[in-house]
Formats: sequence, C-alpha cells, structure tokens
Amino acid sequence: ARLLRGYSVTAMENIALWHERDISHSSTERIILPDASEIVFYMLKRMQGLIEGLNVYPKNMLANMAKTQNAIFSGSILLALIDKGFDRQKAYALSQEAAFCANQKNISMQEACLLNPEIKNVLSDKEIAACCDIKTQLKNVDFIFNKALKKKRR
Repeated sequence: ARLLRGYSVTAMENIALWHERDISHSSTERIILPDASEIVFYMLKRMQGLIEGLNVYPKNMLANMAKTQNAIFSGSILLALIDKGFDRQKAYALSQEAAFCANQKNISMQEACLLNPEIKNVLSDKEIAACCDIKTQLKNVDFIFNKALKKKRR
C-alpha cells in the first residue's frame, strides 16, 4: 500500500505539468503504470483469499453490537438530523451525546435518542426506530451483491 501511495505522488507530479510533457513524464509512467497494476492485482488477490476464507458469525456480531448499546447507529442519527436541517457540528454533538447517554445509562441508542428532547423535536419515534434498525442499514446488501455478481459474469 505504501509503494502504491508513493506512485500516486509521482503521478500527481506529472499532472501539474500536463501541458509541458517531456521525457521525464513518460519515463516515470513507463515504470509506475505496469508496476502499480501488478501491485493492485496482488493486493486484490490477497483480499480475495481473505474474504473467501472468512468465517462470519452473525450472532456474535449482533452480541458485540449490543455491548455498545448499538452506538453504531449514531451515524444514522447524525445523517437524519442533517437531513432535517441541522448543521453537521450540531448533529454530531447530538448523536454523540445520545451515544454517551446510552452507554452511561446502559440503554439502547434508540432509547437514548427518545430521551433527548432536541432529537425528539426533530425526529419522530418511527424515524428514530428506522435509524436504529439493522435491517434499514442492510436493506441494499442483496442489491449490491447481485450487481457485483452480474458484473463478474460478464
């Protein structure tokens, strides 16, 4: 990854002088383009092996999420507040406050949001529930995987 990142610096330096191309540009490109392609191929093959050999335990994943009082949903709350007109800093502060409250009171993120008057004034109970529902977060997974499989078959 570091080598590939280093090649990106060289490539970016070539862009600055795109209107004044000379031998120094093509000489670096002759090295970085094939080498970077090989590096990316190697990285993807390693990642493929990692993913193919991955063991997934959904029950353990849900248990680990529950240990954090489902604070992972703070991002969904943040985005919902932004959609309702809050600026990002205020929305972040409110979602962070709810996550801390959930942890301190040992309640779910959803319950913490329902206890927060500023969040409750903007988001309905149904909207908060949707933000804190794993099914909402995963609703497009099948679509994404099916799309990827169709591309792979081509």
